[in-house]
Amino acid sequence: MTLSEGSQPPVSKPPESRQPGAQPDLPGDGKGPGTAPSAAATAWHSLTAAQALAAQESSAEGLSEAEAGRRLVECGPNRLPRAKAPGALVLYVRQFKSPLVYLLLAASVVSVFVGEWSDALFIFVVLQLNAVIGGYQEWRAETSAAALDRMMRDRVVVLRGGLAREIDTADLVPGDIVRLESGGRVPADLRLLEQHELSVDESLLTGESLPLEKDVDTLVPAAAPLPDRLNLLFAGTTVLTGRAGALVVASGAGTQIGRIASALALPDRAPPPLIARLERMGRVIGIATVVAIAVLAVVQLLQGLDLLTVFLVAVALAVAAIPEGLPVAITVALSIATGRMARRNVIVRALPAVEGLGACSLIASDKTGTLTCNELTAKRVLLFDDAGPAVAGTVGGQGYRPIGTVAVDSRAPSKQELAGFAELARSAALCNEAEIAFEDEEVRHLGDTVDVAFLVLAAKLGLDPAALKGSYRLHGMIPYEPQRRYAASFVSGGDAAAGPVSAGTTGGATVHVKGALEVLLPMCDGIDAERALAAGDAMAAEGYRVLAVARGSVSRDAAERADAGSLRYLRLLGLVGLMDPLRPEVPQAIQRCREAGISVVMITGDHPETARAIARELGVGDGDPVVVTGAELQAAAPATQGFAAR
Repeated sequence: MTLSEGSQPPVSKPPESRQPGAQPDLPGDGKGPGTAPSAAATAWHSLTAAQALAAQESSAEGLSEAEAGRRLVECGPNRLPRAKAPGALVLYVRQFKSPLVYLLLAASVVSVFVGEWSDALFIFVVLQLNAVIGGYQEWRAETSAAALDRMMRDRVVVLRGGLAREIDTADLVPGDIVRLESGGRVPADLRLLEQHELSVDESLLTGESLPLEKDVDTLVPAAAPLPDRLNLLFAGTTVLTGRAGALVVASGAGTQIGRIASALALPDRAPPPLIARLERMGRVIGIATVVAIAVLAVVQLLQGLDLLTVFLVAVALAVAAIPEGLPVAITVALSIATGRMARRNVIVRALPAVEGLGACSLIASDKTGTLTCNELTAKRVLLFDDAGPAVAGTVGGQGYRPIGTVAVDSRAPSKQELAGFAELARSAALCNEAEIAFEDEEVRHLGDTVDVAFLVLAAKLGLDPAALKGSYRLHGMIPYEPQRRYAASFVSGGDAAAGPVSAGTTGGATVHVKGALEVLLPMCDGIDAERALAAGDAMAAEGYRVLAVARGSVSRDAAERADAGSLRYLRLLGLVGLMDPLRPEVPQAIQRCREAGISVVMITGDHPETARAIARELGVGDGDPVVVTGAELQAAAPATQGFAAR
């Protein structure tokens, strides 16, 4: 089964007009950490930028230092909520919270009372060994988690009293105005005030691996899902391209990711399976021992034995019935398992969690970055000739490593086919604003993930992206915009290795274009539009994001002006299918889970049909996977009392 958030079309209708100076109607009320007064439940994506500023009692110049300090005291630092780390003494004492341990303590006390010092000493040593081993393992896990927290310190440019300054993100408060640029991490939940060619990676929050284009003026209903809130930025996401100025509307626990962290920080509602079974066994042993002692005492008293002898026999029975070595045996076994998990880069903060993992019957897994590589990759290439689709190629390799080749019908492409693939990849790499560098085992990249994917495709086909751009002169560029749905680069020059790309007339230039197929088709000449659209639809039905690539000749003057009107009579080179590829080991892991009786559910923010295609490839579900959207799950929640879908 697959859970998909789905989406709604953006609504551009603004809220009702108001009298000057009136406050906007804010749905909901209340206060909470990381939110300004009376703004905890405000639907910021339904308010204009001016209304959002008014609701936060801020301005385009930002807050004053005094007001920012007051709000910091009121709202608290901009940090994710986390439970206070337990000290060594707390971890030590926590190891004694078990009915079985209580029985052993009682047996130890009774042994001391009757003078059985050897039994008392043995039980004491066992309990201490159990507490030390368990406490030490949990202390190591807490220390490792704290070290990871200390490594994550970010700074952000904020506007205070009209002056820009850099501060720690922990000092941000609702009402602050922040400035963001490409490559930066969004420090809090923000309402956009201005933006320039802004795209954001929200895969951390929504599971969507494709970049999301943001827009200041798009207003959507209060109930709109997160991916549709195009005028908001969410804490923890990453700015891929562009710049923005934005208003902080929630910080810390008040952010979307903060709410998730708050839920995870709550005490467990139910004990782990191992603890529950040990508690049940402790109660059974305790009750059985008391019943046996009572029966034996009655029998011995009826036989005329004195009271002291009956008491000593009862104590001996109680000590013998309690498994003194069981707690330390369990602790040692769990410690060994914890060490094995640590070698797999998994921090286990509580020993019983290891056994709880082994007792699970359902795994609800995020898609992006867990089941997939979270690295958008070109996987299909469809070359066109004058008649339409001609050669279909499958691209090997995963992620951003330039490892993989193109195959045509499970064979190596011919020399002519390979030249066609390289020509398409060259055009896509030249119509590109991303940067990538391959350094030994590390890949460094910057820019839109779609552009990065095209650079990797070029590298797989034997082209050097950096050298390729350096061998051409860029005259002009039409950058990608959501409303435009295409990008174009006007270049001239090239070298022998790259092949001739200059226009047929002296002083001309070449334009390379990539974008949505339905947008590029009117620019192209001599192509069967119906067949091209059918080919694109077929690729999209398989879960690919489909982009078209075209090229043509223009005058040098048109190139210098980046004239969109000159994009005519282009040649459609082909279509590229992009997908966040599955991790190679995942399908086998899912199959092993199913063989072990563990159900697997994929959770994603993808379109339902895309989610279905990916789930089918993963082997999630039998036959045709069942897809449940967020709206359907929410509607079923009263009847199912939460997540109960299979």
